[in-house]
Amino acid sequence: MISGGDDYEILCTVPQARCAALAEAAAQVGVALTPIGSVIAGSDAPRFLDGEGRDLPLARRSYSHF
Repeated sequence: MISGGDDYEILCTVPQARCAALAEAAAQVGVALTPIGSVIAGSDAPRFLDGEGRDLPLARRSYSHF
C-alpha cells in the first residue's frame, strides 16, 4: 500500500542518466531494485497511477502513529 505504515523498503529517485550505474552498484552488493515510476515536473498536485496509467486514489496521504 502506497500510504501504509508497515512497508520497510527504501524509496529513492535517481536521475535517468544514473539509473544504470545504480543498478550495477546494487547488483554488485546483492541488493534488488524495482523501478516503480517516474517523477515529472509540473505545478499540479502529485498524482499516482497504476500499471495501466489510471489514477490511483489514496485513502489517506500518509501513515500516522497517533
